[in-house]
Amino acid sequence: MMSVRVAQNWFNRFHTGIFDIKDELRSGRPVTDKVDAISEEVKQHQHIRSYDISEELGIDHKTVLAHLKTAGYTKA
Repeated sequence: MMSVRVAQNWFNRFHTGIFDIKDELRSGRPVTDKVDAISEEVKQHQHIRSYDISEELGIDHKTVLAHLKTAGYTKA
């Protein structure tokens, strides 16, 4: 369910004539630069643990799990 604040933000965007539904760029470290690194780790070490990937690349474990799931890697 969408929060009231999110709905208000969308309404304000549309009301001001901004009809682009893509999120605006944010500051901070982009996670997408690590996607290739995660895939490469799995290709090199098929039995590597997601915790090890997280530690090695210095990114959150949940982020690693989300990217592995998106890439189609599942627990055997």
